[in-house]
Amino acid sequence: MLLTLRAQRGALLWIATITAGLTAAFFLYASRRPEPVLFYYGGGVEVPDGTAVAMMNLFRDKTSEKTAQRLIADLRTSNCAAIVRELGNDGSICSALEGTHRERLVWREDRQDGRMLVYELPERRARLWIGFVRGEQGFTVCSLSVIR
Repeated sequence: MLLTLRAQRGALLWIATITAGLTAAFFLYASRRPEPVLFYYGGGVEVPDGTAVAMMNLFRDKTSEKTAQRLIADLRTSNCAAIVRELGNDGSICSALEGTHRERLVWREDRQDGRMLVYELPERRARLWIGFVRGEQGFTVCSLSVIR
């Protein structure tokens, strides 16, 4: 009985060591990758129907994502029409966000001159695309669209 208890402890120690080593290797891999999306599985980003699983890089710059979160929160208010008009878009964005409470970042593409963020709106089965352009003061929202 004593030997099996030692064997069990040894096996658990090996499992814990291997898990810690794999976790450290993953974080080292992620910290050295410039891409914001490490893994994506699911339908095309353009297709709002279906399930998408995205593993985002933990070490990415989240400045544009925080700006997008503030924009989405503002679009859910009564000021939505004025914000959308200012960006030169139609009112379908306001109707897509009306009554929603959740969004999830499913794709992000970084370019030399800007970024494109794609959010899933599961309550409406839609995707919200937010485009950013890089300027002197950082990233600025330049485009906004919704695909249902």
